[in-house]
Formats: sequence, C-alpha cells, structure tokens
Amino acid sequence: DLLNEYINAFEAGAQTYISEVSFSAEMFHRTTINKIEEVNSVYGTNITRSTPYNVGTDYSSGLEFIILTDPFKFWNLNLSGALYNYRIEGTINGSSFDRENFTNNFRVNNSFKITPSFQSQLNFHYFGPSVSSQGRTEPHYSVDVAAKYDLMDKKLSLTLQVRDLFGTAVREFYSQGTGVYKYEYNQRENPMVMFNI
Repeated sequence: DLLNEYINAFEAGAQTYISEVSFSAEMFHRTTINKIEEVNSVYGTNITRSTPYNVGTDYSSGLEFIILTDPFKFWNLNLSGALYNYRIEGTINGSSFDRENFTNNFRVNNSFKITPSFQSQLNFHYFGPSVSSQGRTEPHYSVDVAAKYDLMDKKLSLTLQVRDLFGTAVREFYSQGTGVYKYEYNQRENPMVMFNI
C-alpha cells in the first residue's frame, strides 16, 4: 500500500579557488512528498510492530560546502558538511504531527601518500541530531582509519581498515506513538577491522 516518494530539489551553488584551495558552496531546498518511515505501534502485550508507512511531507533547507586542499604534497584534505533546517509534517493513524529541528553534519577526510606504494587515510564523520515522524535521533560521530600497500606494480593491493576506532558510533533513538514509547541504543562491536587482498 506504499506510495512512491517524490523529491523536488532546488539548488544553487558556486565554486572558487583561492591559491590552491578549492571552495564550493550550495544553497538548497528539498521537499519529499509521501515520505516513507518506519512507524512503531502496539501489536500485543509487550510486542511492538515496526511498519513502513507514508507519513507525510518533509522539507530541508540549508547550505552545503566542500573545501579541498593539499596542505603538503603528500597530504590531501577534504572538508565537507551541511547546515540545514529540517521539518516533517503529516498524519499517522489519524493523529497529525509537525516536528522540526536545525541540524548539521560534517566530514573530514585526510589522505596521505607516504610513498608511491603506501597510502593511508584518517576520516572523521559527525551526524547532528535529527527528528522523524515519531521521535528523535541523538548526535553521534566516528573515526575511521585505513592503510593501503600496493605490490607487483599495483597489480596487488593489501588494505587494512579500522572503522569506528574509538567506539563512538552509538545511535540513540527515541520514538513515541499511540500507546508505545521506544528507546533504542545501538552500538556495534568495535572496532570493526577488515583486511583485504
């Protein structure tokens, strides 16, 4: 019974260089019609049900930016982020809602070319608080590191990745519906280590 989501997006941006640094910024307004979210409801005694549902319409308006630079020959730095106002309104099971918050997110990606065969990365991600049709997600952040070594004239690569190095990618979510209050605390086992050949 779900209807398709439709997104209307309006964007205007500019890019410039100051010395060797690239700056770009974009203003945007996006509207999502027939917004789909998971809705929590009571199914039975001590049992809740989570169902995808067309909850209404959401609106995002704000600014996105990207800064690219090479502070040193071996170091590439990429900063990006967004500052925006988010609002969602609609109806769930005959009850109307209207939630709004100002939020932000940003990312810092550092790439280091230590030798022609050896590269490493250090990345930081931050996600600000957000609202939904029934609740709110708290802010969280994480740090990832990676290293790559090329062998046999770059025909073979060894890659080591460590995600959520400090165990900070904790997701906290509060939701409230008719007869149900839900609190989720999600933290994966960390750090998550991957080795690829």
